[in-house]
Amino acid sequence: MVIDFHTHIFPDALAARAIGGLEQSGNVKSVLSGRREDLLASMKRAGVDYSLNLPIASRPKQVESINSFAISVNGRDGLFSLGGIHPLYENYREELKRIRAAGLIGVKLHPDFQRFDIDDEKAIEMYAAIGNRLPVLIHMGDAVKTYSKPEKLARALDRCPELNVIAAHFGGYHAWDGAKEYLMRREDIYFDTSSSLFMLAPEEAVYMAREHGMERMMFGTDYPMWLPEEEMERFLELDMNEDERDMVLYRNAEKLLLK
Repeated sequence: MVIDFHTHIFPDALAARAIGGLEQSGNVKSVLSGRREDLLASMKRAGVDYSLNLPIASRPKQVESINSFAISVNGRDGLFSLGGIHPLYENYREELKRIRAAGLIGVKLHPDFQRFDIDDEKAIEMYAAIGNRLPVLIHMGDAVKTYSKPEKLARALDRCPELNVIAAHFGGYHAWDGAKEYLMRREDIYFDTSSSLFMLAPEEAVYMAREHGMERMMFGTDYPMWLPEEEMERFLELDMNEDERDMVLYRNAEKLLLK
């Protein structure tokens, strides 16, 4: 089995504009469309059984509509979804209740896209409201922006130790040294492999995964930014034993999603 823990899809009418925003934010050209049917086709090509959609509410006013779309795709055709939330959205407490009631299995934050520091006081208040009731997957790291620096997540978790956090991109896209210093080996954080394997040397990726703990690693492709089949190929080329691969490809995700 394979669970892709990091994908993004959008309503067909909005996909092109949403992808453009992600491309600008990450300074990376998307290779696929970000539409639901396109993701399903890419899953077949890559041998992925289930994918997790990560919606991003770039502005507070988008939260409710983005979650309505997430609810509409959740639990269909091998797709599951987190909810989107924003620390400046005034009614986030009610929206968190809606997310849970609808069966969405966590929330996604993208500090660089949403323009807030992970350890900002407004964000800390929101984390306290989330508590341990919903996993929180956070985009980590940027080549230029500082909103999602690994040390900021470490400070936030020291203040909110009840949070269940997945730190995307091996804990810090373009900030892997910071991830090693501030996040690696922490037992309150999972990492995913998305948007990392094309840059990290294979031996470095294996070292970080083992040092952090294979039981706290998840496979992710960051569809539509990369071809899932190429991300799968990169992962399978890593020098891991079968038990380690199974943990990263599906067993850890199953445990987290079924909590």
